[in-house]
Amino acid sequence: MKISVVENPEQQFIDFLGSKISELSWANCTVTERLPLAVEVKDESGEVVAGAAARTFGN
Repeated sequence: MKISVVENPEQQFIDFLGSKISELSWANCTVTERLPLAVEVKDESGEVVAGAAARTFGN
């Protein structure tokens, strides 16, 4: 197994991941609500230096 960090992922790769995650979730979860979710990393001065955004999937 090889794990890589990709700095500039192609949109096709991002779409592929979204599709596979949704496929797994729909098959294994009762979906009643999808809500936005984000993580932010700020430096000592309060400036955002990193983050991630997604949505919840399930109850």
